[in-house]
Formats: sequence, structure tokens, C-alpha cells
Amino acid sequence: MLPYSCCLLPYACGKKRGEVAEWSKAAVLKTVEAEKSPWVRIPPSPPIFTFCEINRILPRICGVGMVFFRNLKGIFGENKMLLSIKIWFELFLKYTAINNSITQNSTMEAQINDIQVKTPLLKRIFDIIFSVIIIVMLSPILLASTIAIIFEGLCIRKNNGPIFYTETRMSEGRPFTLRKFRIFKTSAYEPIRARGEIVETKPLERDPQNLTHVGNMLKRFYLDEAPQLFSVFIGDMSLVGPRPWNPVDYKREIEEGEFRKKVIRAGLTGPVQIHKLDAKAYGGEHKLDHDYIIFVKNNNGARVVLHDLMLLFQSFWFMVHGQGL
Repeated sequence: MLPYSCCLLPYACGKKRGEVAEWSKAAVLKTVEAEKSPWVRIPPSPPIFTFCEINRILPRICGVGMVFFRNLKGIFGENKMLLSIKIWFELFLKYTAINNSITQNSTMEAQINDIQVKTPLLKRIFDIIFSVIIIVMLSPILLASTIAIIFEGLCIRKNNGPIFYTETRMSEGRPFTLRKFRIFKTSAYEPIRARGEIVETKPLERDPQNLTHVGNMLKRFYLDEAPQLFSVFIGDMSLVGPRPWNPVDYKREIEEGEFRKKVIRAGLTGPVQIHKLDAKAYGGEHKLDHDYIIFVKNNNGARVVLHDLMLLFQSFWFMVHGQGL
């Protein structure tokens, strides 16, 4: 097999277009003669990427990037930076055919068995780095939220209680302690725990009487979930994945033959949260989680990280508009 180098050198040497064909033909003939000689060692072919492949892929990335930065002035002038970044980021994923993979995977058999899906190393590294960055960026808000919860408890006695609300959740088939800022009055959930029952937080959130003043504000911008970033950092959770469930609901799904909460690490956000208003149009919550699990299983770490970035950006889009997740 001829090495790729005889086709790449004309470009690297700056040959003109008209000279490339003759030069390449001569190089191929020379290589054929060299292969017949036991004294000439042919250099190995590039193992991963060739110059031609890079030359084909790079203009796509640079082209989208140049158009994006060319429009930055208009973006800032119209105060629509987030919308424009979201549009261009989705365009980039579509143009480079990275986002198309999940559509292809969706056509595959969506049955999830109980075999653990291995988390790509690059996804785990991304979780650690990105969670640290977000924690540092949100540290003033985290500190202010802590002080506000304590201060409200001192001023309004019925709203007094611990800073964090904790409960046991399941991730990859293992229990862990989930922590988030307490947004409820203790009178809303302590009687339920005293009866030995599982606290269903969603019904409690729908009743404003159950929420503290600080909790109502934190819930609106999804900031009550911010302490879970520390669970991401230590490895109990991931930034993106199916949301963790309590042991009772988890066990019920396992008995029904549903393993979406067992085979992959639970996430801070995920496709279900992005499509909470139109999940039925995508086949429902189970289908959304299944598609993501299949995507992680059948793609390399780089593609998974890029897809996670898209979901995180969409989550941020919901948060800044106060829509929650």
C-alpha cells in the first residue's frame, strides 16, 4: 500500500495547481521503484489524520467561526448575544455533522439493558474542569444564598431550618446523598419524613405556601440545584445525564424492566429537562433518556462532550430566562 506522504508533499511544498498532478505521478512511480528495493525504507503512513483530511475539515470550522465573529458587532449592538451564540453553536454542530449522530442513533434499537454504560474519560475530565469553573463563577451567588437563607431563618422563625435540603438518590445503581439549597419550610416536609414516606419535592414546589422567600427566588433560576456541582466534582453525578431518582421510584422502574436510571451516571441536567415542555413531541421522557444513553454508548468522548456542551448551553438559556429546568 502506497504511503499517503507522496500525495501530501505537493501541498506542503507549495506546488502550483498545474504542477501537482505531474509531481504526484512522478512521486508515485518513484515510490513503486523504491518498494522493490530492499535498501529503501518507506516511511509509514500517518496513523490518524492526513493533511488532506485536515485540509477538508479545517475550512468548515474556520468558516463558521469567521462568520460568527464577523457578526459579533451586530450581536452586541442589538443586545442579542445569547440568542446569536445559541443559533451559531447549533449551526456549528449541524454543519460539522456532530449533532446528526444522535438522530442516527435514535433509529437504532432503543431497548436499554442493565449493562453499565462506560463513561468516556473525556466526559469525566470535562465534568471535573467545567464544574470547578462554574463553582468559582457562582461562588459569590452561593455565598450570598447561604447568608440569605440564614438571615431569613433568623428574621422569620417559621422559615428557620438547615441551609441544605438532603435526601438519598440513585446514580449508576448506587445511592448517594443529594444536596441542594433548602427552598421549603421545614413544616412542609418534616411531617412526611416523620411518617417514613418519601418526600416528593415537585408537588411541594407547586404550592407557594411551602416555599421560603429566598427559596422562591432560588427556584425560579434553578439556583437551588447549584450545590449538586460538588457532587459532579467528586463523581457521584455528571453534568449531563438522566436526573437521579429516589430509591423507591428507582426500584419500581427496575422491576418494570426500565434501566435508564441504572446504566449511566445521573446528571445535573439532561434532554428531559431541555424538552420538559415538549417531551411528547420527542417520544416522551423515556425516549429522550434512551437516546442520550445510546449516544454516549456509541460515540467517542469528543462527540459526547460537544453534545453535552449543547445541552448545557440550552439549560443556561432556560435559566437566564427564569424558566427553570
